[in-house]
Amino acid sequence: MLEALLDGLHVGGASLSRPSIPVFYPGRVARLRVNGESIGVLGQLHPLVQQVFDLPPLDAPGGGEQPVLAADLDFEALSRHIPASHRVSPVPRFPAVRQDLAVIVDEDTPADRVQAAILAAGGGLLAGVRLFDV
Repeated sequence: MLEALLDGLHVGGASLSRPSIPVFYPGRVARLRVNGESIGVLGQLHPLVQQVFDLPPLDAPGGGEQPVLAADLDFEALSRHIPASHRVSPVPRFPAVRQDLAVIVDEDTPADRVQAAILAAGGGLLAGVRLFDV
């Protein structure tokens, strides 16, 4: 989730190191730095901290327990690394339309040729193609 946050804010130069912080499980904690500046820490909460704050382990998909993860970020420090401006696409005038197409081609036709033909036919109106079946 933090990678997605940094990508969305166009923040580069992030790195992680392994500190020793008592509220986190030993060896399951990382300090987040952006361009050398400490932005925060993240990791698995220590079981004793979970008990003190009455935080039960989360239920994992498929059964069992999942550890409680936490991140403590300094958003003021993070904001210093967000570029003043970045290229964005304008909001489309019309809403996007997702279309599911079925095409029948010869068995020997490679998928990349089918994809290239669809992209060429769609021109500037087509944002992308995802082949998903045989």
